[in-house]
Formats: sequence, C-alpha cells, structure tokens
Amino acid sequence: MSTAHGQDTQHLAAQAHAAEAHAAEAHGGDLPPVPAPRHITPAPEDYVNLPGASALVWPLLWCVVVGVLIALLLGLGWGLHHNDSHGAQDVPADAGH
Repeated sequence: MSTAHGQDTQHLAAQAHAAEAHAAEAHGGDLPPVPAPRHITPAPEDYVNLPGASALVWPLLWCVVVGVLIALLLGLGWGLHHNDSHGAQDVPADAGH
C-alpha cells in the first residue's frame, strides 16, 4: 500500500507542477512592470483657470432677489404661523361664558 500512496503523491505533485507551468505560460510568466507613481492631489495646472470674483455676481444677485421677495411678502401681511400650543386650537377668552 505504501507504494500506491507514494505514486499518488508523485502524480499529484507532477500535476500541480504542470498546472503552475501552464498558468505561467498563459500569463506570460513575467511580472507586470511597476506602475508609474500617481499623485492624489490635483496638478498645479488644474488651478490655473479658477473663476474670479465676477463668478459670484449671479449667486449674490439671486440672494438679493429672494431677500427682497421675502421682505415684500412679509410687508404685505404674509406671516409665518407658529403653533405654540402643540396642536390645540386657539379659543377666544370669552368663548366659554
């Protein structure tokens, strides 16, 4: 029995070696070249064309328009209704008499 076991071990080792050789041939057998170094931060030329102060004109103009609109609505009587009584309806003081 020991000879059969020894032959099985040799056979398995030969198959494993053949599989490794085939895998090396399929992938070229060599390691790929080392990749070029990469930088995480953007390159300095990416910062060249930043928008200037004129880029803030439209956002600030819209903020002014919204502020004037809200002031106009509040001035015309539109108000924010807060319900401080947590859902209870306001009852006039002399309604119970």
